[in-house]
Amino acid sequence: MQQFTQQISVKAQGRKLYDITPQVLSWANQLGLNTGLLTLYIQHTSASLLINENYDSDVLVDMERPRRHARACTHSTHSDKFIDPND
Repeated sequence: MQQFTQQISVKAQGRKLYDITPQVLSWANQLGLNTGLLTLYIQHTSASLLINENYDSDVLVDMERPRRHARACTHSTHSDKFIDPND
């Protein structure tokens, strides 16, 4: 089994979500990877790593809302329902 490693650095500009998908895809494409196991690790102690499918681009809008606003809100911006054809 082959293993590859890559470090991705993100210059944070405030408290928000940062999409690293383009950097990860670029790295995988450079290596010619199309199947396998990907492990992501974040070293920063006060940051989180969120993995999301991005099926509906409005999900990101909902996730970036401040928590206090989201608790008071009774609806979500995204409304698309993904139906898995394999189910």
